[in-house]
Amino acid sequence: MVIAVVVAVVLASCAETRSGIGGSGPAVPYGANADDYRSALADTEPVTIYVQATNPAGSLNISDLEMYMKTVTEWSGEKITFDVAYSNAIAKAEDADDALEDGRIDMALVIPGYEPSEFPVSNAMAKATLFADQSPIEGTLSATSWMTEFAFSSPELTEEFEEKRLKILNPANFVGGPLMFCPQSRTDLSAFKGTTVSSGSTEHSAQVSALGASPVSIPYSDVYEGVQRGVVDCVVTAATGAIATNVVDVAPQVTFSPDLPATSNPAVWAFSADTWNSLPLAAQQLLWDKLSVLYAVQLEKSMKLYAEVSQQIAEAGGSVKPYTPGARRSIEQASTALLAEFAESDAVPDPSTFLAGARAAAEKWKPIPAESGYRNEADLAGFSEWFTTADLDFTEYADRVHRDVYLPHRPS
Repeated sequence: MVIAVVVAVVLASCAETRSGIGGSGPAVPYGANADDYRSALADTEPVTIYVQATNPAGSLNISDLEMYMKTVTEWSGEKITFDVAYSNAIAKAEDADDALEDGRIDMALVIPGYEPSEFPVSNAMAKATLFADQSPIEGTLSATSWMTEFAFSSPELTEEFEEKRLKILNPANFVGGPLMFCPQSRTDLSAFKGTTVSSGSTEHSAQVSALGASPVSIPYSDVYEGVQRGVVDCVVTAATGAIATNVVDVAPQVTFSPDLPATSNPAVWAFSADTWNSLPLAAQQLLWDKLSVLYAVQLEKSMKLYAEVSQQIAEAGGSVKPYTPGARRSIEQASTALLAEFAESDAVPDPSTFLAGARAAAEKWKPIPAESGYRNEADLAGFSEWFTTADLDFTEYADRVHRDVYLPHRPS
């Protein structure tokens, strides 16, 4: 504890004077209040940050972004404001990185899974997420924590963004693992054999194939009709995808074993490096420090998404059941094969070390949510009912992650 306090004090004191590569102007110490930021920014020109949001204004999926922008605006004394293009109005999701690079926008959510050839290292993270706990509370908190720490400690990943003139803000915009949605309950190998399953990634497809099913890729906009017309028998998607597509209406029977390995493709909140480097140091520090707000609301959003999909399942007369032992073994074997294949690949310079680092980070953070008082008190089936009376505040946990993971990378 003493060591942690000393480190924090040293880092904070170092931040009081400008050093290294950063913006110009006065610095603000870590942990400062709003008045300190306003004072540091008082003589600077107002700045407008052009942001692309993935959803309409006021929607749950961008509640974290909207709270972040509101907080930064207030703490800056309105010296930093945001102009938002909602519902990917400037660029398609798969082109957000290009829009950041060419200056059309300053901040956006980049989804590396849409461009595997452009972001090979980020997509390697999808393999590493096989180490993630998939449970709604402990799993979501630990996964976002270790993925963030691992990303910032992996030079090859941050350099991949820097080469595109992008600055990573939040490398693990993760809102839960994948669920299997079907019109009829399917939990064993015989039930999946010969079926067609909508799957959004190569990793999911490998696990689907291991169940004896045929994976196919169809656009989100076609998922509902695809199930309704029998084009696909089941859909693999996270809670956020299920809500966006309304797939629960036609496929309310869910198969989910939170302790089974599964992969995700976390999105990345990124900033135009050119815009970032043009900002005053105090503005950079404020934008960085208030990522704790973005993260806290991201966690709250994840819980609301789980609660919403849990309620939809119940209202549609659905159920949530685990995979049978035989199906579990098949998924586990497929996951082991994916990791072995990656270890022999050239996706990163040293894939074995890359995976070892991811595993170590996952093991480090796995017990921390429960130790911090955030425990899996309900499964997915009962999550909605439990959530209505749960008193969840992720501020303290987000502050811890920010101190442990973000603070060493604070602009100075």
